[in-house]
Amino acid sequence: MSNKVTEEIESIEIPRELRERSKLGIEQARRELGLRTWRSKLAKTAAIAAASAGLIVALGAATSPTFASYVKSLFTFYNVDEGLKKAADEGFAEPVNREVTDQGITLKVKEVVNDVFRLSIVYGLEKDGKPLDTDLLFENFTPTDPAQDPYVNEYTFTDENGKELKLSRHWQKVGNDRMLYLSLDDVAPGKDVKFLTDLPNKLFIDFNINQIGETAGKWHLNVPIDLAKAKASAAIIPLNKRYESPLGFSLDFLQLRHGPSKSEVLVQVNETQQWKRSYQADPSFRYQIKDGQGRVIAAEDYLRWADLAIGRKNAIPKFAIGQGSSGKMRYWHAFLPFQEAKNLKLELTTVYTEERMAKDFSVSFDPKEIMKLPLTKETEGKKLAFTARMKTEEAKERLSDGREVFQGKGWVIEADQQLGADTLDLKWALQDGQGREMIPGQQVALLSQDEKGNYRNRTLFFFQDGAAVPDRVTITYNRYTKANPVSWSIPLEPSSDPALPAWPS
Repeated sequence: MSNKVTEEIESIEIPRELRERSKLGIEQARRELGLRTWRSKLAKTAAIAAASAGLIVALGAATSPTFASYVKSLFTFYNVDEGLKKAADEGFAEPVNREVTDQGITLKVKEVVNDVFRLSIVYGLEKDGKPLDTDLLFENFTPTDPAQDPYVNEYTFTDENGKELKLSRHWQKVGNDRMLYLSLDDVAPGKDVKFLTDLPNKLFIDFNINQIGETAGKWHLNVPIDLAKAKASAAIIPLNKRYESPLGFSLDFLQLRHGPSKSEVLVQVNETQQWKRSYQADPSFRYQIKDGQGRVIAAEDYLRWADLAIGRKNAIPKFAIGQGSSGKMRYWHAFLPFQEAKNLKLELTTVYTEERMAKDFSVSFDPKEIMKLPLTKETEGKKLAFTARMKTEEAKERLSDGREVFQGKGWVIEADQQLGADTLDLKWALQDGQGREMIPGQQVALLSQDEKGNYRNRTLFFFQDGAAVPDRVTITYNRYTKANPVSWSIPLEPSSDPALPAWPS
């Protein structure tokens, strides 16, 4: 077996730069593992295979049948969340291996993770046995020529009775491949799946591809997916519990749902006229889920500005979905799966409000001066420090939390704010010396909380190279995000309570 794997790896063409990285990775493994018998055949083969496997998949070269026969699942190597990896490890990743070729290009549907709450399908393109970038599928997704069909490349879905299903979908690029995610909630009346019997037993996905880059052709492929195993592994737990806030809104915790790749809470937000008059923004809140030992196994910090949501735990924000209209919104909050946890309890800990100050607070400065010496201020117990700097490199900067921001050259203003225990951020507005609004190319915040519960917020405003540094900047705030503590909890167990009535508007 080792000879076949080695031969297959060596037959794949890898760019020189990545081959050098692979060598460095092997050398690092040698140092860290301290292998005294590095030259033994078994260790050498294992190290080469391990160091090369991730590299090959990243290049989209895992199309090799010989290599694929030794890989349990492509999801093991893709840059996806741990919920999908867990589902793959537990046997919910199934090979599809369907393909169609036209104009020398092959469309391959490779693998699916079966989860009725998140169906995930991997597909890719090849030409002459080598992978093509799946961005080509979207270059002419909606053509500008009105004589053409408005949807050159379509993805349609039907159930076992031939009924077409309108499913929400989105894509993620993984290497050169593409991952299509589908939500099956849309199949139920009102998009409210109360029972697993609401879902079809089989799903048929039609890939109707008619153009790949500049190449017109016909890549039509029907892919059947059996949902029986996915439905058998899923659970819907009715909750039907309501929190009524004195601020003028309610939160309906409707369901807890489990699937192989994620668990999720279905919650509906209802606003009254009282709330709308007092707070124009939708209600924001935080809740956490604890097991019988009191450990927090999941938490959602739902804020409009995700930079402030530092209270999340094991959340999968990319799959937090919201649907509804003004005054009544329903959210599916996704987490890494925790179906095995026992004696669960949901605790609502915080409601966030956007408060308005009686009087504006303003600071004016010359940006060139605060590049040399910080400007410090204090207002209502909040300590503020303002600095500025030039950004002279084209490459993005990496923040302390791992995010990469600020592409290109330019300049940056930073507001370092010590805000106390009840304030997450200050809503700053910027103007130049002539009173013109300054709109940054990007604004980010680094929020942290110390052991006493006090917040520190470092907000950075980036102005790209084309924006000249003005002689004067005035920075003002009159609104802020306030954290209001709440003490309310419910057991996460099946409830026989009737469906919640509509919240009065």
